[in-house]
Amino acid sequence: MSWAVGPTLEAENAWERALYLARIHGAGEIQLQARYGLWLVCLRSGRFLASLEHAREMLRCALEACDAEAAAVAERIAGVSHHFSGDHELACDLIQRSLRWFDVNNPPQMFRFGLDQRVAGQSFLARTFWVLGRIEEAKDVAARAVSEAARLDHANTLCCALAEGQCTVFGLEGDIEAVQRTVAALRHAARQHGLGFWDTYADVFQAWVTMESGRPVPAAELASLIETVIKAGFHPKYSTLFSDLLLAANQNAWDTMPLFPITDTLMRAGNLEPCWADPEFRRAAFLLADPSVAQHIDLWTELENARKQKAWSWALKICISLASREPQDGLIRQADQVLAELLESVPDRTGGRYIEVARSLRRDLPACAGHI
Repeated sequence: MSWAVGPTLEAENAWERALYLARIHGAGEIQLQARYGLWLVCLRSGRFLASLEHAREMLRCALEACDAEAAAVAERIAGVSHHFSGDHELACDLIQRSLRWFDVNNPPQMFRFGLDQRVAGQSFLARTFWVLGRIEEAKDVAARAVSEAARLDHANTLCCALAEGQCTVFGLEGDIEAVQRTVAALRHAARQHGLGFWDTYADVFQAWVTMESGRPVPAAELASLIETVIKAGFHPKYSTLFSDLLLAANQNAWDTMPLFPITDTLMRAGNLEPCWADPEFRRAAFLLADPSVAQHIDLWTELENARKQKAWSWALKICISLASREPQDGLIRQADQVLAELLESVPDRTGGRYIEVARSLRRDLPACAGHI
């Protein structure tokens, strides 16, 4: 149910029942499987802190059982939860430590927890690298995950590599053509094997491609997609694709009503727990708000929050928005200075949509500031 439909209440109840029975009967393996399943349900449904607790419980059970493989898996999923909670550096450390175990050990059962853990680790590491500003590494790791998944010939593993790794990194980079190429493979694998969650994810990526290309998605089709996403339990804050859809619709003056069921969730400031892309969602809220509301969103504070998280890519996007919109000479110069600091930390060979925008802004800002 978790893979064929998504993080639904029915899937969560089944995992909870399995965990209850496993405890009663002392079934250690089923306890591990249930913790992994509950971690996955909580993660995809936007309960990132709860997912971390399940990862920690899985690690505790694995260590008690002297199960080194399960412990490595638990470290990997704990790292993913930390990434989704905004602690990207710790996430990177934990995922890489897990990957080192799999580098030197060959588990007797390759797909013990539903997919290849080495490929899954690389896929989530890639998106974590991107947030940290390690753009080229993110692309390389994502490509390696897809290559390894293809050799394994395991559909669920391949879908993870394509969706969580390559499609996500390309989407974060704003590379429309690359997402279009990759999403076709994701959809084919998902539909061929009845993996409904991945198929829904592919549909979201395809809608993103269409709207980012400047073409509207028919309102009925978009509404149907959002309804499917909600029924699958797929939380809008799991992916920045949804805020991108809102921004594209707003920029092109398209009907945003089909997106209304997720708008409040994405744009609401008072969420109870941290999220991996909070700075980006607040930036989107600022760009989408009317002036009377936007004045209550302090992008400079969001920029500082992103820098504290070492979320270099979010900081860059916020700084681009600030440099493009600030009317005051002093603030334009301040934005120029921050842009310079961010770009100085980037290797010369690093490219991409937002890097190029930032470099172009830096060339234009001094002249702009001088005329105010």
